[in-house]
Amino acid sequence: MIGIYASTELHTDILNAVNEHDRLYELIQLYPLPSEDEIGPPDGHTICISDAMIWMPEDWWQAGPPVCIPPIPYSPGHVVGLVLFKLHNFEEAARHLSHLPECWDAVQLYAYILNGITGKALSVADKNYTALHNHAVCLHYASEMQSLPLEQQINAYNDALSAAIHPGQLAFTSIHLATLLTDSGMCQYALDVLSPILETEGLDTHALHHLKWMRCITRLQMIGIPYNIESLEALKSEMWEVLGYFEKWNRIAEQGLLLTEAAHIANISESFAEGLGYINNAIQLLHQEELPHLEANAQLKKGILLYTWAQKGQPQFFRAAKDALQAALQIFTRDTAPHVFADIHHYLGIIYSEIPDEVQKKSVWAGVSVSSFNEALNFYNKVDYPYQFAQICHHFGNAFAKYPAAALGDNFEKALNWYREALDIRTAQSYPLERCLTLSNYLAAAWQAGNPGDGWNEERWQDMWEKTQELKTLASDESLASEAIEWENLMIKLKVGSI
Repeated sequence: MIGIYASTELHTDILNAVNEHDRLYELIQLYPLPSEDEIGPPDGHTICISDAMIWMPEDWWQAGPPVCIPPIPYSPGHVVGLVLFKLHNFEEAARHLSHLPECWDAVQLYAYILNGITGKALSVADKNYTALHNHAVCLHYASEMQSLPLEQQINAYNDALSAAIHPGQLAFTSIHLATLLTDSGMCQYALDVLSPILETEGLDTHALHHLKWMRCITRLQMIGIPYNIESLEALKSEMWEVLGYFEKWNRIAEQGLLLTEAAHIANISESFAEGLGYINNAIQLLHQEELPHLEANAQLKKGILLYTWAQKGQPQFFRAAKDALQAALQIFTRDTAPHVFADIHHYLGIIYSEIPDEVQKKSVWAGVSVSSFNEALNFYNKVDYPYQFAQICHHFGNAFAKYPAAALGDNFEKALNWYREALDIRTAQSYPLERCLTLSNYLAAAWQAGNPGDGWNEERWQDMWEKTQELKTLASDESLASEAIEWENLMIKLKVGSI
């Protein structure tokens, strides 16, 4: 529904113009012109008429491409043209708007981005805010422009910010500049853009909360080890404020997204029960809105949360983690999302190796665990994804050390083979901590591995001694360094035959 806000004396003329198009009246709603803070919702489907001009508020809810339509002189035909434009009837809209060059350029840019077709770059001969903002949007979002240097796109947005007249324009442009920067990995730059705009006087509630939402998105991208709990709590506090705004306007999808991220923060903070409540609510909301990909992503986050909880001494959650990850696989298939598919199978490989069950069923779980690890390695190969390859090999080795004893072959020997694959990548220079972890697990598996005739194996002792000395030298973590000394003492005792 298109909301048209205009003084009541204009309503009859507008309706007469609308009625020239069959049943178009069913898609509009006329309102008297209120104060600006009473216009809404901010969904890009609002047309306002005042002082003989037609203008359209910023589309805060991103109902379409973030193109600004410049104010145009009032006429009933122009109103109809904008209604048809918002209904994506661009051919009919042209009859009413194509004689207004700047307006029609903006409409065409909107259509180009919406449909992913090639269009011309916008002229910026007029250095007004609308033209400069739309030029930046063209460079950012139009498919044929996205190969341009990032610096050129950033400069275009900064030019638009310099020309902004009111706080809403500053906020609208800064959000899309921050989006470009965050997507490009320049998160601190994005925060530097957003922070001063948030201090601007005169921001309405829509601008303020969408700026905060964008700041939350950027901060979420910056979360990393070591986690700063104080910063996470501040981020969560701002997310609750934004969530309240989305709840007020019944923005279900945004609520689902926020709750999904809140669950991620709770997982990091080891507030697992709290996080489970958030993610279950998110899944329900996203299912209600029929957003299968977002729901699948929430199921993935749920699986990871439950997996982490299970690893923290609560193994009863492995099964629920498995169920959530398998639900995510209904959408993230090998063909549609190969890297996510591989990530999920990596988690499943670990879960299947650790899931509690009867002894006779553990061999079945071991079989599906091997299958999942192989699925992960089919994508994360050694050449293209060395870091991920080593990580999977490390966990595959851990899994073999936990599988029930095999009738043929030694699972601990197989574990050692996977650890060796991981150590080929996890060098002391590149990944010292990861190498120490693999060395530690290697030593534990080597201790359990069988020897020919259960006799002395000088080659194995020498291998373990070398790895013990490397772990002792390389470990900066106190617990790993202490473990290395324990292994050293144990190997010495073994050598002199006191064990």
